[in-house]
Amino acid sequence: MAADGAQRKYSILDLVRDVLERSRMAMSPESIWNYAVESKLSDKWPTKGKTPGRTISANLYIDIRDNEDSIFVQVGRRPARFGLKRMKYSEDRIEKERDDTADEGCNERDLHPLLVKFVRNDPNFRCRCRTIFHEKSSKGKKGTDRWLHPDIVGIHFAFEEFSQKTMELMEKFEENANVFFSFELKKVLQPSNYRECFFQALSNSEWANEGYLVTLHIEDEETVLEGMGRLHNAFGIGLIKLNPDSVEDSTVIIPANPKDVLNWDGIDTLFGKNRDFESFVQGVIDDLSVKKVRSEYDKVLSDEDMADHVLKKKIKE
Repeated sequence: MAADGAQRKYSILDLVRDVLERSRMAMSPESIWNYAVESKLSDKWPTKGKTPGRTISANLYIDIRDNEDSIFVQVGRRPARFGLKRMKYSEDRIEKERDDTADEGCNERDLHPLLVKFVRNDPNFRCRCRTIFHEKSSKGKKGTDRWLHPDIVGIHFAFEEFSQKTMELMEKFEENANVFFSFELKKVLQPSNYRECFFQALSNSEWANEGYLVTLHIEDEETVLEGMGRLHNAFGIGLIKLNPDSVEDSTVIIPANPKDVLNWDGIDTLFGKNRDFESFVQGVIDDLSVKKVRSEYDKVLSDEDMADHVLKKKIKE
């Protein structure tokens, strides 16, 4: 009971507890939610949101991490499975690990349309993108161009956000509200690779205002996000997690620290190395000159086309 005598609100962790007590199984967040729906326990929790499995996962990680008296424990990693501390789970009471990976069937380039659509519509970006095909780059000495090219580059045009008069005023004050973005995509981040992926994103985004590492799936989220947070504090690279079921619900887990000054040496190096980047820069120059978007950028798929793409490429979280 609450202090004022009112009954305490039924929480998401109450729901998880009830599911685990009934099932007597250690389960993944998605399986916990599916069990709650099948058993009608989900009716007791009115605030479901669009991704209840992810909500369950986030609340469990936070409770286990921050609450010494947490009644929950993580007992598996692929997928993450959770149980009650007071229960002992024999092998047959732990949900089996998946034999397939979460992203089987797709490759990193299949994820490009998801990111392009997300950052075009998300208010944190509102940017237009261009895929950088590494195979179009001129070849340097072996190893010299490693981690040079981002997977996707983006530009936020201030003239698409502000009125003409405001743009004129910015020019008088020599203010620049255009933003260059650099994105490095990885299918999976896990404790064994997130550091290398982070520093790859850092290396190939040195030219831009903001750099991001983008992923479809995070294994052992608590470990990876804790490590990513430390690296972000030191170097400023952000983190985006894509949601193939609902691209608009993809998440900026860690916002990038913006840089006011571009790295012109880095831009010049990329400009001379890659035709896609050269074309992107020329398009930006042309569009800024006329304050209209006339150049070619990656196509933003419609919701219907995106659903077909995700299904065809077998993209799943």
